[in-house]
Order: sequence, then C-alpha cells, then structure tokens
Amino acid sequence: MTRKRIKNAKGDRDFSPGYHLDKIKKGEIGEASKIREELAELKDAEAQGVRIMALVELSDMYGAIYRYLEKHFPETTMEDLRQLSETYCRSQTEAGTSDLIDKELRAFRRERRGRAIVINRLANVYGAMELYLKTNFPGLYFTDMRMDDLAKMSAVTRRAFENGYR
Repeated sequence: MTRKRIKNAKGDRDFSPGYHLDKIKKGEIGEASKIREELAELKDAEAQGVRIMALVELSDMYGAIYRYLEKHFPETTMEDLRQLSETYCRSQTEAGTSDLIDKELRAFRRERRGRAIVINRLANVYGAMELYLKTNFPGLYFTDMRMDDLAKMSAVTRRAFENGYR
C-alpha cells in the first residue's frame, strides 16, 4: 500500500490509509455533508472489494440520515422514509448501486422547494439504499437482511459519531 502526500493547514504530511484508501472529507453530523461522507466511504469500500465494510458504511449512512431528520425534520421518522420509499423501489428499473444512491443524494441536496419535496427526495435516497442491499447482498436480503438491520448497526455508529470516533 502506498503513502500519499497531502497538504493540511500545517503543511505537507504523509497520509497512510486506515479503513479507507482515499482521504475523505468529514461531514457534519446532522447535515447532508455527513450523508455524503458516508457515501464516499461506501464507494471506497467497493473499490477495495470489502463487502462487509460496504454494509458498515451503508449502516453509517442510515445513521447519518437519522441524525439529519432529527435535526431538520424531527417530526419525520425513518419509518416515514421507509413507507415513502416503497413506491420508489417498485418503480425503479436500475440495479441498486452506489451510483444510484449518489444520483438520488445529489437530487436531494439540490432540492429547495419545501419540506414535502425534500422529504420525498430523502426517501428516494433511502429507497436507493434498500435497492443496493437487494442487488449487492441478495443472499443476506432474502434471508431477512433488511433496512431494520442497518438501523440496529447504525445505533452503534451513532454512538461513535457522538463520541467522535467515526
């Protein structure tokens, strides 16, 4: 594994990869930037071919969405997103990929037309994540691996977010 030279506020330093091969910009908990960070980490896990890490990053993304709702739309729950995403999942003809999640996340981040539309866009991100599970982990999915499992995994990562470890 090679070291990369990166610049920071204190000048050049060596960057040795940890979990991730690339330097990924940290997002702010409760903001769309944290969801974006987790997507970048998911793509990095895919690039490394580490499927279990991809699941962890998907779980972290679930937790980042949870925190976003908590901060910006506290009256909206993850269950609300799941219900809204059902139509999206039924209508989607693309396979679930990180690029599909990326496409939906970009649409969500550009949205400015009001609460209902923003929530629908976020539900599409949730739906794209569910399609990702179905496409990339069919054996797990059809033996009852569901978004609820990501919710459970994300409870641990939410704790890590709060403590500054993720």
